[in-house]
Amino acid sequence: MFDFLKNKQQNSAEELDEELDEENPIASITYKIGPENTVYIDVGVEDYDIETVEALCKILDVLSEDVAYVQTIEVLKKGFEEVNAKDALDLIYEHIGKQVSQKVVNNVKEYMKDQPCIKPSQMLNR
Repeated sequence: MFDFLKNKQQNSAEELDEELDEENPIASITYKIGPENTVYIDVGVEDYDIETVEALCKILDVLSEDVAYVQTIEVLKKGFEEVNAKDALDLIYEHIGKQVSQKVVNNVKEYMKDQPCIKPSQMLNR
């Protein structure tokens, strides 16, 4: 399904492999999805010394930032556009829109949960 990404990534991967040959990765996190939408997370570490753990923490820092999500969407967008998969890209955008809407609804619900139904100032104005 992601042949276009593989082709694009092969060029980038070859360049990255050249860099990694000189400097082997000391930490990695890989996400995969399997049958029945099971998500697998593979964590690779060279060893458990301070340098490796700090590298793993850098990856976690990147994952926690919204910019990582945005950059991932940009990579998908470029790849889907290269193979003219506009319908698939629209499905991704639709999914993102639903996620954003749900987050807004959840934030409002959380805010309203802490608010009284009738404010004390409304009781005094009667």
